[in-house]
Amino acid sequence: MINFDKLPTTAGGNNDYVPIPDVYLAVIEAAEMRQPKPDPQGNPKKPYLNLQYRISKHDGSKAGVMFDAQYDSDKQAVQYKLARFLQACNIPLKGQMELKDLANLVVGKTIVVDTKLDETATKPRLQVDLFGREAYYPKDQFDEIWKLAHPDEDGFMQLPDDAEVPSFMNVPETENEETEY
Repeated sequence: MINFDKLPTTAGGNNDYVPIPDVYLAVIEAAEMRQPKPDPQGNPKKPYLNLQYRISKHDGSKAGVMFDAQYDSDKQAVQYKLARFLQACNIPLKGQMELKDLANLVVGKTIVVDTKLDETATKPRLQVDLFGREAYYPKDQFDEIWKLAHPDEDGFMQLPDDAEVPSFMNVPETENEETEY
């Protein structure tokens, strides 16, 4: 007998898990062209490249899965995003190629992604942070980019913006000015 009063209201498991915004190592597990729904006037939209990443933290532990998309567009920000993605995948930015041909070239590649939470989504989800730093990086830059994103974990002292600077850290404004220690 099924007790309808005791059925769960969520799927459970890790379906509600969203990794925290960070810099991740991302293995491109899947890439496929998708056709979006027409706009409200019924006009067709251009197909886009849908990407699935398996992401890992700096310590090597698994962080989950995230999705991304690349588009063929005349808009500068979209072209910049595609260029950064291609550079991270070590695909030369020379000549021409159809977006659909990238699907075969990128599966299995490992890149670095800078992420943030998508504030426009109805459910929390991770997305590539296009405007934070440079969004995508080659995998050999992972340590360097991670250290830039986590300066306080690299032995640097971090002070709050409103903190008073200790006197030993004061630097004279002129050569003749002396600082008391």
